[in-house]
This record gives sequence, C-alpha cells and structure tokens, in this order.
Amino acid sequence: MAKDLRNMTKEALIQHVHDLEDTISKMLKEKEDTFSVNFPWAGNLGQWEWFYDKDLVVYNDKKATQIG
Repeated sequence: MAKDLRNMTKEALIQHVHDLEDTISKMLKEKEDTFSVNFPWAGNLGQWEWFYDKDLVVYNDKKATQIG
C-alpha cells in the first residue's frame, strides 16, 4: 500500500524514512538469520546456500572435508 508523500510535512517524511530504514534493517536481519547455521561443536563452517529451484548447494568443500 503506497502512501501519498506529496502532502506530507517535512517531519512526517523524515519519520517515514526512519520507519522504512527500521523495516529494511529488520528484514535484512531475518534474512541473515535464515541463512545462519550455528552449531557450536562444528566451529566456523562458513556460508552455504541452497538454490532449491535448481537443487544446487554451494558451499566451501574444504570446510566440509574438515568436519567429515
């Protein structure tokens, strides 16, 4: 739902920008958390990503070899 920004005051526009920045920060944090794997026993596994539409996993094979 788009807002009509033309009739907003300067203060309202600034608040709107701050609200959008907060929303974007929260969304980025959620995305980062989605791709985080935190297993204390495994140490730093590095990043990996699954492209489910192509059934493709991209990862660091040296890290995978280290943990077996």
